[in-house]
Amino acid sequence: MLGVAAFVIRRKLGKIGLQDPAAAEAAFIRLCDALSLVEPTEEELDTAAALEEAANRADLQFDTGESQLAAILLHRGAALLATGDKRAIVALAALAPDELAGRIAPLEALLRQIAARIGIEQLRAHICSEPGADRSAAICFACHRRGAILAAEVEACLASYLGDLAKAAEPILIDDAALSALAA
Repeated sequence: MLGVAAFVIRRKLGKIGLQDPAAAEAAFIRLCDALSLVEPTEEELDTAAALEEAANRADLQFDTGESQLAAILLHRGAALLATGDKRAIVALAALAPDELAGRIAPLEALLRQIAARIGIEQLRAHICSEPGADRSAAICFACHRRGAILAAEVEACLASYLGDLAKAAEPILIDDAALSALAA
């Protein structure tokens, strides 16, 4: 995660209408403590600017933070970029499909991995404690419903989101087996 993102996200947590912003901020601080924060080099910033310029020419939506993370991924040879920004994933698929082949993990793919490890009901409890944090996750985990949900329903919903994304970005998306191996 970009170092600046820690500040930006922390500030946004108090503004997006969460049910318990203090708990979300505390959880985010714990996450930041567990992650490696990265800063782009000058060369990576130049690459990020070139990616943004190419995205603008192609009329693709692509934020500065995602361009910097992609540049870091390209320059440092990292195995994976995990992001919930579907617009950025589509842009990256158009801009650098060969260089990023199999190296991008959308949020829904990460949710599959987490559910496989801790179970759907436990993950659902976490997601549904703050359903406004991510709409697609709240939909897939049926935060609007009381009672148990079927694992097949969650999987079908996640697969639907991933299938739609794959139509525009399949070459750069990491497959489940490779993501599972990285997460092990």
